[in-house]
Amino acid sequence: MPRNLRYAAFVEEDSYGIDNPTGKDVEFHVDKTSSSLDTPSDTEMIYGGGFRRDPYLHAPGFYAPTGNVAFAANIKTLTFFLRWALGDYNYEENYGENGMDLHECWGSESVKLPSFITKLGKDKFEHVFNGCVLNSLQLQVEGEFLVVTADIVAKKDHHDDIKEDNYSFYEDIPLLTFHHTSVEITDMRNGNSVESDEIKNLTLEINNNVSADDGRALGDRHPVRLLAGEREVTADMNLFYDDVKVVREFWGADDGPSLAGTGEFKVEITISHHDDNENENANATITLPKCIFTSVDVQPSGRDKLEPSVTARAFTEEDYDGLEKGNVTTAIATQIEVDGLGDLEGKKVSE
Repeated sequence: MPRNLRYAAFVEEDSYGIDNPTGKDVEFHVDKTSSSLDTPSDTEMIYGGGFRRDPYLHAPGFYAPTGNVAFAANIKTLTFFLRWALGDYNYEENYGENGMDLHECWGSESVKLPSFITKLGKDKFEHVFNGCVLNSLQLQVEGEFLVVTADIVAKKDHHDDIKEDNYSFYEDIPLLTFHHTSVEITDMRNGNSVESDEIKNLTLEINNNVSADDGRALGDRHPVRLLAGEREVTADMNLFYDDVKVVREFWGADDGPSLAGTGEFKVEITISHHDDNENENANATITLPKCIFTSVDVQPSGRDKLEPSVTARAFTEEDYDGLEKGNVTTAIATQIEVDGLGDLEGKKVSE
C-alpha cells in the first residue's frame, strides 16, 4: 500500500496543454502547506426546457480546473514562479564578482505566458494538471516564512500513481524567512524614504487576470488557450507609525490633497540568504520602479498600537535601466543570483 503523501511538483511544458504532456528537463517539488487546485464544479450542461418542471437532460460542458498551491519558498523555487508570472526572461552564466548565474524576469507585453504541469500528491494518487498558467502569484512575509501562493488556471487533469521517492526539493538551499527579506521605498517627495525597520509585513501580488472562459472555443471541451489580461502588481504593507510621510505622499502635498495628485516612488524588495558552509550568497531583488499609494489607512482603535496599512500599485516605467538585459519597459523587474538552475528558457525537452 502506498503511503499517504502530499506534495506538489512542477515542470515547464514544452507545448501548451498537449495530451500525454512532455515537460522540460527540470522538475522540482515543494512541500506545500495547502492547495485548492482540483477538479472544477458544474461541468455538466443541464437542459430543462419547458416541458417538465425538473431538468431531464445533461451533457458534458466546459471543463477547466482552477485553484491554488501555497508553500514556503526558497530562492530556486521562487525563480521559476517569477518567470512563469512575468513571462520575459534573461539568463547570464557566471555573472558578477561572485560568479553566480543571473536570472532576470520582467513583465512581458505578450498575453501568452509560459505554461507548466502541476502534480499534486493527494494521499492515494497523484493529481496531474497540464496546460497550467499563473492567474496570480502572491508573496507574503510577516513574522515567519516567506509563503508563495500560486493561483493556477489549467486546461485539464488526469490521474497518476503517487510518487514515493526521487523527489527534487532543492534541499541544498534554505527556505526564506522574514529576516531574509528587506523592503525599501525610495524616490519619495522631499527626499523621504521608508526602510525595512519601519515595515511590519509585506504581501506582493502579481495578478495576470487569466480567464479560462476566454479560452473557450468550438471543437474542444477544454480551453484551447489561456491568455493574460491586464497585469496588476500591488504591494500591501503595515507600517510602524513614526511620522506622516506616507500620508503626505498619498496627498501629494504636505497639508492635504494636491491638485497634482499623489506622489510617485520606487519599491525595492531584497531577499537573500548566506550559506556559511559553502560561503555562498543567493539573492533576489524585485523592483517596482514607479508606484503610487492607492490607499493609506491610519485608523486608531482604543489604545492599540497604530499601524498604518498602505497599498502601493505599480505602473509602467519606460526604459527601465536596472537589468543587465538592457533597457526594458515594465512595471516590475527581478534579478536573481543563484547557481544550480541553468538557463530556464533553454532547457531541452526530456526524451
